[in-house]
Amino acid sequence: MGDVNDEYYGDGSMETLSAPTEVTYNWVDITDEFFKNIKDLQLGELLHDGHLFGLFEAMSAIEMMDPKMDAGMLCNRGHPKPLNFQQAVAAGKLKIDDLDPSELIGIIDATMACIVSWLEGHSLAQTVFTNLYLHQPHSIINRPLRAYCIAVYKLLDCIRDCINKAQVFEEEDFQPMSYGYCLGSNPQSVNTYDASLDVNEQKCIALLREQEEELNKKARSSEDEANNLWTALAARIRFTRMFYQALLLITKRDSQSGADCVALLNGCSEMMKVIIKTASKGTQPLENSDSPNAMGFEPMINQRLLPPTFPRYTRIKPRNEALQYFDELIARLRHAWKITSCTNFHTALDFFMEFSRSRACILSRSALQLLYLSPSPASTASLAQAGGPHAPHAPHAPHAPHAFADILRESLKSFVNPPALTSRSPAISTPQAREFVENFLARCVRPFAVLVQVCGHNRARQRDKLALLLDEFAALQEEAESVDAVVTGAAGVAGAGARACFSTWVLYHVLRLMIAYLLSGLELELYAVHEYHYIFWLVDVDKSLL
Repeated sequence: MGDVNDEYYGDGSMETLSAPTEVTYNWVDITDEFFKNIKDLQLGELLHDGHLFGLFEAMSAIEMMDPKMDAGMLCNRGHPKPLNFQQAVAAGKLKIDDLDPSELIGIIDATMACIVSWLEGHSLAQTVFTNLYLHQPHSIINRPLRAYCIAVYKLLDCIRDCINKAQVFEEEDFQPMSYGYCLGSNPQSVNTYDASLDVNEQKCIALLREQEEELNKKARSSEDEANNLWTALAARIRFTRMFYQALLLITKRDSQSGADCVALLNGCSEMMKVIIKTASKGTQPLENSDSPNAMGFEPMINQRLLPPTFPRYTRIKPRNEALQYFDELIARLRHAWKITSCTNFHTALDFFMEFSRSRACILSRSALQLLYLSPSPASTASLAQAGGPHAPHAPHAPHAPHAFADILRESLKSFVNPPALTSRSPAISTPQAREFVENFLARCVRPFAVLVQVCGHNRARQRDKLALLLDEFAALQEEAESVDAVVTGAAGVAGAGARACFSTWVLYHVLRLMIAYLLSGLELELYAVHEYHYIFWLVDVDKSLL
């Protein structure tokens, strides 16, 4: 049986096989054709083949320590070893004192471009923290730069807090990981943590205000050209302070902060005009360089902190585009503040949907969520799911489900004015009817809070979440019909005299969700041309029922 040409059969017999014929392969050289076709692919793009090579195979193909696959191995592919803060200072490549105004302007503008790149979905490690000055801000001798770097830490923490509270982001929108950097009260890395260097909000604002005053004094005592540079630098410090204060008021909104926040945002708009006008005054990035500024930035410094993934090229936003982004962001935040004047839920929901159509950035979408409801709609939905307003809670726990239930109650009154929500109505004369109505309003908190939250997601994600939300509203519709039946029975009304108040209100929102879902497919170009006629027919039918 050792002969390779023998084949064994189950009955014990063996048969000698003929010698295998030689196989001839007709190899075709496709090298030239391959390189010709891949010219259509951008850097980082993959060719998807549904049968042989899909996303699962692509993700499974990543191997740690493979230079072609592991992003961390880019450091070993011909790049010079990046210098950290101390090494760069020792080598004379990083100035921590005696910086010219143009150098300070260049560093600040480049940092703003990095912040915008972070808000557009890149990681902190590959954007903002490529700035070596942010690695040890307390070691900087130059006072304006030190105050600015400390403020950047506080600003990043405030932005991340705002976005995390709103919970309207996906992985393609925002990356909240800090990669070991201590944001917030202690602007320094974990390895060099010193509790004595903690900086609270008021101290940070005071530092910026102090430097702002000193820079304005220098501007008044300097010649024309130098005056312009010091004024431009002071405008950037002032913008940072006012923007930080405005975000603090948004994330910690109270009834007294409205006028202050609007004034701060108006001041930010004025400062942005000066910043955009003087953008050319600062040092500029070197030609064909990945660094956003000639001094102070090292794109590869945090490469080892990245997880083992495909190398992803992070393109820092050009300065002029980044400054324009900030200008538009301030305008969107000013517009978002108008939600505080919407006293009716239907008006607020229209505002959310209209704001979403403008394709706003993640920060302005998150700010809108926090401005409308505190805690955010996401937190309200979570509290309602955990037990609603009837769940036991600590003495100082938030009562958002109660507050939002009251908002929905007023919405019901203004929409259809059900007798069950009026005082001394026979419709709620029985304890059972009152309990049904209150439980229904408590039940409405979660789906309607989720609806508001969904309006804060990006347009593509909204469609996926609307499909899931429709199922929840369908169950709510059935419950509303049951409540109507109980209420009309308690009032002794039957037949044509019965009013389906609660189910009509829910049906109105169900139809709006259906229309939004159908129209989002048109916006995202998901339909084939032959599907248009019945999509429009469905939209017309839904609108006719409103």
